[in-house]
Amino acid sequence: SNTWYYSVKSAKYRQSTTTGADDYLFMPAFNLKGGNSYELSFDGYNTSSSYTNLIEVVIASSPEAEAATAVTDTPISFANDSRSVTNEKVTVKPEADGKYYIGFHIVSAQRQGTFTIDNVVLSAGKSTAVPAAADMFDVTPGASGALNACIAITAPSLTAAGEQLGQEELSFTVLRGETEIHSGTIAPGADTAINDENIAGSGIYTYTVCFANSEGTGETAETTVFVGTDTPAAPSDVILTDCNDGRGLVSWTASGEGINGGYVDEANVIYTVISATRNEIIKTGIKGTSAEIPVTQEGTQTIYSVKVAAAYTDNATATASNEILAGMPYAMPYAESFAGAAASTSPWIKETVSGKSYDTSWAARAEYTYDNDGGAADMTAYSAASSR
Repeated sequence: SNTWYYSVKSAKYRQSTTTGADDYLFMPAFNLKGGNSYELSFDGYNTSSSYTNLIEVVIASSPEAEAATAVTDTPISFANDSRSVTNEKVTVKPEADGKYYIGFHIVSAQRQGTFTIDNVVLSAGKSTAVPAAADMFDVTPGASGALNACIAITAPSLTAAGEQLGQEELSFTVLRGETEIHSGTIAPGADTAINDENIAGSGIYTYTVCFANSEGTGETAETTVFVGTDTPAAPSDVILTDCNDGRGLVSWTASGEGINGGYVDEANVIYTVISATRNEIIKTGIKGTSAEIPVTQEGTQTIYSVKVAAAYTDNATATASNEILAGMPYAMPYAESFAGAAASTSPWIKETVSGKSYDTSWAARAEYTYDNDGGAADMTAYSAASSR
C-alpha cells in the first residue's frame, strides 16, 4: 500500500503495487452549518489515460478513516491524464452545525500509476431550502435560421435538499449570456414559455434560469444552442470516378447541418471541387451533390484525387475523395529494369496491408543488380516483431 504526499503544489497518490488503494486525504477543518449546502470543486488526473483511479468524497467529524462517511453514492472515476484534466463538483450537506473535515478516499485497484488532485475549492454555504434547478429547461432556436428562440420552463417543485416546496411563489430570471431576457414569478412546478426576439446575429448562445424564494437563490439550469444560420459542415462520402473519356465524376453527400449543429440554408450552399494535391480550385459555384471535372488521359500516369468544400462563399473546409490513376496507359509489352537505380515509369505505389508503414520499404538501389544496368528494386518486408 501507499499514501498521499505533497508535490509540485498538488496532492498525489503513488500507486500501490501489492494491494488496491485505500487511503484518505483530509482537508483542514471547516465550521459548516447544518441545513446548508457547500460545493466542493477539484481537478483530478492520472500519469496516463490507460490508468483508472477511483475517488470517494467523504465528510468526517475528525480526520480519521473510522469517522468518515461517503458523500458520493459511488466513487468518481478518473481515466484521464494531465492533457485533459477533469474537474469534478460535489455537493456537501452537513446534517448539523459543527466542525467538519472533508476528505478524498482513493479506492483504486493496484498498479494505477500516480493520481493527482489540484485546485480544490469549497464554496460558501447556502440554504438547502432554496429551490432546486428547473424541472425542465429547453431552448428551441427559431425555424429556418430566424434570429429568435422559444424558451420552455417548468419551475422546480423541490428544494435543493429534495423536499417539497410550499405554496410560496418563486421569482425567476432568464439570461442569454449576461443579458436578462425575462424576470417574473411562478408557482412551484408550473410551466411557462418565453420568446426571445431580440437576438442580434447568428451564433452560439448560453441560456440560464434560476429561481429564488425567501430562503435565497437556488441552483442554476443552463443550456447552449446555436441560433440563426450556421456555416455548412463539409460534405461526406466524396467519391471520384474515372469515366475513361477525359471526364471524372465527383459525387458527395450533403451534411444537412452546420458546423455547430445549427440550421443550414441548403438552397444557397455553394460546393467547390479542389485538387487534393495542388490545392487549386477545379470547379466552383456548384449546386447539388455531383459535378463533372476533366481528368487527363494524356501524359505520365499519376495518382489523382479531389476535395469538396461547402459554404455560402467559395472558401470552406473540404472533404477529400478517394484516389484514382490518371494519364496515358503504357504500351504493351511493358518493362521496367530500374536502370541507374531509378524508375523510368511511374507511379509505383507501396501499400502496407498489415503492420506499420515504417516497417517496410520499396526503393530502387544500385546493389544486387541482376542485368548489370546499375539498378534493381529492393524490398524490405514487414517484420511482425518490429511492429509490436
